[in-house]
Amino acid sequence: MPTKTKKYIRYSLIGVLALSFFAYWLLIAGMKPKYDIIFAVSFQHGLSIYLQSLLYVLVFFQVLVARKVSNAIAVRKQTKKVISKLAGLIVVEWLLFWIPFLGSYYLFKSHNFFKMGDFKFGLWILLAHMLLMLFLMLSLLLAYRLPFPYFIIILVIAITWSYHLCFEFTLILPKYSKLFDPLYRATHYIYLGICHIFL
Repeated sequence: MPTKTKKYIRYSLIGVLALSFFAYWLLIAGMKPKYDIIFAVSFQHGLSIYLQSLLYVLVFFQVLVARKVSNAIAVRKQTKKVISKLAGLIVVEWLLFWIPFLGSYYLFKSHNFFKMGDFKFGLWILLAHMLLMLFLMLSLLLAYRLPFPYFIIILVIAITWSYHLCFEFTLILPKYSKLFDPLYRATHYIYLGICHIFL
């Protein structure tokens, strides 16, 4: 592997790791002890709307870099190898984002991830969110071959936002905990603080 490619991959991984710790600092570091990981990941808009979108853009840029030399790669019959390496890099970046993020929460905030609702349902919400993110990151590999690569990044971000705002935030969270139900909060005068930059 050329030295320039190794350096690029190293900087990309460092960037994802930095994004993970930034996500922790932004979403969790100042969070009240009564809130849990579902509040940080699914109730606040920052992770889905902003931080995941940044990660998608980073992955998309990596695919575009490989796409620029796709003809030379095809001549050498290395296309499948390059795509598999890109897929492996994406999986590593996904892990590199989530492990420090969740690990920091476990170490510095709470050993109890699901204190606001049912453990099993909360685990399902978290895993669904993470796996959808992985699937969409891998979907960006389509930009390597398709004639209109920018359509893919727009579609991936649109799916993420739709899932978060129309399904996860509106339908799923109230079933996890009644505290996430706007009507319940309004009736009982309960305020769940969300940092204003995420609204």
